[in-house]
Amino acid sequence: MGAGGLGKTTLATAVVQHVDVAVTFVARRFLVTAEAAVGVDDLLIGMLTTFGLSTSSDPLASLLQHFRSHERTLLVIDNLETIWNSANAQQRCMTEAVLSKLANVTSLTLIITCRGADLPPDVEWANRDAIVLSTLSPDAALATFTDIAGDVPTPDQPVRDALLKEVDYMPLAVTLLARLVARGKQLRDLDRRWNSVHMGMLRTQPNGRLDNVDASVQLSIAFLPSDDPAPLQLLSLCAQLPDGMRLPVRNELEGLCGFRDIDGALDVIQGLALVYVTDDDTIRMLSPIRLYVLEKHRPFAAHRASLLQVYYEIARHAPWKIDSQFPAARDRILPELSNLDALLLPEIQTFDELPSTDLIDAVNAVSGFSRHSVPNERLLGALIPRIEHLPEYLALSHRILARLHQRLALDPYINPLADVWMPHAVISRWEICID
Repeated sequence: MGAGGLGKTTLATAVVQHVDVAVTFVARRFLVTAEAAVGVDDLLIGMLTTFGLSTSSDPLASLLQHFRSHERTLLVIDNLETIWNSANAQQRCMTEAVLSKLANVTSLTLIITCRGADLPPDVEWANRDAIVLSTLSPDAALATFTDIAGDVPTPDQPVRDALLKEVDYMPLAVTLLARLVARGKQLRDLDRRWNSVHMGMLRTQPNGRLDNVDASVQLSIAFLPSDDPAPLQLLSLCAQLPDGMRLPVRNELEGLCGFRDIDGALDVIQGLALVYVTDDDTIRMLSPIRLYVLEKHRPFAAHRASLLQVYYEIARHAPWKIDSQFPAARDRILPELSNLDALLLPEIQTFDELPSTDLIDAVNAVSGFSRHSVPNERLLGALIPRIEHLPEYLALSHRILARLHQRLALDPYINPLADVWMPHAVISRWEICID
């Protein structure tokens, strides 16, 4: 189980071909795909062909008899999501009934691969608690890349490592990136392309899910219900937030956006492995999925406006002064800095009319706070040219920018303390003196 692009088919194929599996099952190792099946009947008829059996009025009975007549058989059903994630409830019930009967054959070892995180519940799976694939570890991603593309020159290694991190070590993305390098593409050129087209460069074929990250992600999105916009809207809102949607934000959006059942919408997108939920109830997305949704599936304008209002309010509570309230306020704002940056910068760059005072206040608040953590002048640099007609706001923004420049100028003195305070945004005595 798992999201598209995590290597489910590759892993299943490797299992079938593994030497120990070959010793156990000899020639009785089979991988069939449900990718083209419209329903479970199509899958069963295809399996009759795979096992060399005659067409039957009851293909399942023929298959069960065939499996029972052999000592041991390994059967892998690949891409079960085609029929399991069907909107047709009857089709899901029929699929589960077939799997249950197959699982009851003691001489048959059954493996399935399926997009999503929810197994057919009434089948006695041997490893129900260990079935959702994760992304690669950084070391495994590097090994995969090197197996395909070979070693890269030392000066290019930081670029390679950064790109692997950008794709969240997703196996398909790592593989396609390595193939581009193996074909002669330069890593620094790929880095520049990534900054402009993101996932668009990770395709070696136009439409195949195994050769195109976009196609793989869209295949999962296609299983979202067509009669209920809430799951896709929640997904599109999550994609706006690179550091995840935390529970307080989700609770605010439920009322502002009018979601009748936001938990139900979350269950749908989580069940398709388009998002995952961490222990602190934050909804997160793998980078390739998030970037695709960000580009192809934008939220309703009213929903994005509600999301902005939530984050304008978060920005208003960014602390500017070091006092007894500072530590608690700092700890609340720090987890949202990346999300604030991702929301505010496009808003500055794309508004057609005068910027709202809420936007200006949010930029000034976040920028002012950044002086006490990692100085960020990017938002002010984008805002100031757009508010030259607003002298009071312009003067405040310039003052904050000057303080950021002062803070940056002192970096040579503060850097030795960075390992102590910057990872945790602990304010040092140096900064108190600066204030």
